[in-house]
Amino acid sequence: MDAAALRAVFPREYLHQFYTNSRRPDGRELTACRNLSVSFDNISHAFGSCMVRMGETSAVAGISGTVEVRKEQVEEDSIIPRMQTEESAAKRRKTEEEKETEPVIDVVVEYTSLCSPDVVVGKNNQSSQEQTIILKSLIEGGHFVDLSGLKVKGEVKRDGRRFGVWKLKLDVYPLNDAGNVTDAVLMAAIGAIKSAKLPAFTIDKENKVVYDESKTTCIDVLSLPTPLTVGRFEKYYVPDCNKEEEGQLSSTTTVVMGDKQLILKLHRQGGDQVTLAEMKKMVAMSALRRDAILAAFKHH
Repeated sequence: MDAAALRAVFPREYLHQFYTNSRRPDGRELTACRNLSVSFDNISHAFGSCMVRMGETSAVAGISGTVEVRKEQVEEDSIIPRMQTEESAAKRRKTEEEKETEPVIDVVVEYTSLCSPDVVVGKNNQSSQEQTIILKSLIEGGHFVDLSGLKVKGEVKRDGRRFGVWKLKLDVYPLNDAGNVTDAVLMAAIGAIKSAKLPAFTIDKENKVVYDESKTTCIDVLSLPTPLTVGRFEKYYVPDCNKEEEGQLSSTTTVVMGDKQLILKLHRQGGDQVTLAEMKKMVAMSALRRDAILAAFKHH
């Protein structure tokens, strides 16, 4: 049976022949990733944007938002009971009103039919939901960004202090899914946050926000997360799989790494729980991939 027929009729056997020789059908070595290119400021009306291409897989992300004015109550000692349990104090600190006064980045990952013929517009997309969860976890985890600087206090008045807080939206669009679109989505989102330049603002006497686009501030990036998705095929661990390979995998694991090989997020699809031996292999692959991603991002 010739190669084309084997590929069409017995795709697993076709891949197996390549993997046993430490090669991939697209010409790569078994553990090699596709060429990565990153470009910034692709969307003119966004505060920050990033487009990522890995082979034929691509995604773009942009960050936008507005400043909302909030009121911080001025409390007097006489109002607060002197004897207060730790439990009641904790409840006071975590009221919904207080949560609304913190800067946020809302994440939306949206697939369209242009990305892949498998996308059904109007239906919940599992990949979108999983990628949104990963991004929210990174933003809220405390290792990627510090949003505390996106809150500016105004003057204290009789009924409390007014302050402005950024409410940002991160829109991510997978453009073409030729395999491992998760890594492209995550990198595009991370790049958009990294490149964002927010206009400075003040709060006037009428409690309105006044923007000053001549001055900008950046989101405080503590450490740049770098993702790598690794597929499992029989005994082989294959990073950055294309669409043909993805269809034959028993599981995929996305490893998001921070500084000093700190694992910021581990997301598994299919298969059993990750073993220690698997983890060591994937961490080693992720460390190599991290160097390549950081090199692509450092030019901005």
